[in-house]
Amino acid sequence: MHLLMLTALIAILISLSGCSDTANIPQTKKSSEKAPEKTPVVTGVVTVKSVPLRIEAIGNVEPFTTVAVKSRVEGQLLTVAFHEGDAVVQGQLLFEVDSRQYKAQLRQAKANLARDRAQLGNAKATLQRYEGLQGKNFVSGEMLFKARTDVEVYAANIEADEALIESAQLLLDYATIHSPISGRTGRVMVHAGNQVKADSVLVIINQIEPVRVNFSIPEQQLQALRAFAKTGEVKVRAKIEGATGDMPTGKLSFIDNAVDTATGTIKLKAIFDNKDQHLWAGQFVRVMVDLKDEANAKVVPVKATLTGPKGSYAFVVNPDMTVAKREIVVERVQDDESVITSGLEKGEQVVIDGQSRLIDGSAIEIKSAP
Repeated sequence: MHLLMLTALIAILISLSGCSDTANIPQTKKSSEKAPEKTPVVTGVVTVKSVPLRIEAIGNVEPFTTVAVKSRVEGQLLTVAFHEGDAVVQGQLLFEVDSRQYKAQLRQAKANLARDRAQLGNAKATLQRYEGLQGKNFVSGEMLFKARTDVEVYAANIEADEALIESAQLLLDYATIHSPISGRTGRVMVHAGNQVKADSVLVIINQIEPVRVNFSIPEQQLQALRAFAKTGEVKVRAKIEGATGDMPTGKLSFIDNAVDTATGTIKLKAIFDNKDQHLWAGQFVRVMVDLKDEANAKVVPVKATLTGPKGSYAFVVNPDMTVAKREIVVERVQDDESVITSGLEKGEQVVIDGQSRLIDGSAIEIKSAP
């Protein structure tokens, strides 16, 4: 009896153990199946707004006028009346050259003039006396002719003396060198105490109020620019790398008369008053010319557009949180946005970060932008 009960108990335990193992099999298989991995991305939205039609180029700042100040006389440089890099005004004293020899030359020329004037006075008196005596046959024709010649010679000498005085005065004036323009000085080439020669460059002055900016645009943009220029003054802005605040604004002043066939570009110049001197000679700036506003333009962040073998494309977010690779047409890039002509519609979400890990149909999860 006890043996029978023990056998029945063992059978029940074996049965329960088998049922438990069978129930656990589907659960193990289910846990081994993994859900598809989702790629974290940042997204942006296709918007429609008014976008300016803008021409952008890299420009180079050049001074409105550049003057190489030279010495026009020879001598020892006595004074440098400014510091390198100073702003100077027109007429300001810059250099002084030893002028003692030129003062002496001027005094000598004036003395020669006084001598010849005295001689001319004497010659005129002699001529007048001879002409009075001619009727009395006291003076020969030869003497009268010589007296008239002497008057003409001394008169010519006086003209020569006056010219020498002017020349000597010029040399004396050249010994003090003044600024021919208002601008900013560069490095001093010759310092005080050195001997300078005529035509020696002493300093270079750049006029930077106003200032010019040179830039070039593709020939495809020339017609739009010329058409806009017919309506009035074309404003040009210059963006300085690292600068804050309002950009300097100038006006277009020059369009070259021919397209450069080697580069397919045309040269332009703009003038900026540069009162605050934000623009510096030789500096590179980004030039922007706003022609008109393009209404109802579809734009996306420029990071959303990628380039492949078939052209531009973007990853569009589907409602089921997957992405579709879609070919698009980018008309132009304006600031940090791309203007799209086809391929996207207003309100669609596009991926702007994380595209490198995506393919057509990838599952995603949207994260906030850093």
